[in-house]
Amino acid sequence: MADEDDKDLERDGDEDTSSEAGEPNEASADDDVARREAAAIEREERELAEAAAENEANPVTSLLGIERWVQFAFIAAAVITFYLSDRLITFVWGFFAEPDPTIVSGAAALVGIVGAFLLYRHPRVNELAHEVVGELSKVTWPTRDETYYSTVVVIVTSIIAAVYTGVFDALWSAFTDLIYNV
Repeated sequence: MADEDDKDLERDGDEDTSSEAGEPNEASADDDVARREAAAIEREERELAEAAAENEANPVTSLLGIERWVQFAFIAAAVITFYLSDRLITFVWGFFAEPDPTIVSGAAALVGIVGAFLLYRHPRVNELAHEVVGELSKVTWPTRDETYYSTVVVIVTSIIAAVYTGVFDALWSAFTDLIYNV
């Protein structure tokens, strides 16, 4: 379809676009602009349809959806904040008296929940979280076999590098011992 539009534009460009008075034909120029805009819109629609089909094929986004992953991330942030706040409050309170675990846990839970809620409601943080989840949904994660073989390659390469470095170090040490007569 786009090829036909391009051919139409080429034919229109080959035709004489001037009127008898020597002025350019404005209607023809407007038609060319309209055709180009229509072709650009069609291309964008095709690209969007391909991207939507690609997203449907992605198991991560189809499993939970982006919004649920974002919510899960904020819940995880609340849990981490709760844990860290609990430890921090207990540590600081311990300098003054024996901390009451119920009050410490309640305060830490309040800090975690309120903090996560405020971050979730903040437009820039929420937008950033959506962008991160969107980019992570595009990642192609390795299969179990790919991970296994990559790990083997890294281990073998590390062993070869260690042996090479050890042999070089032993040779260099022997050479310097000869020079310094140790």
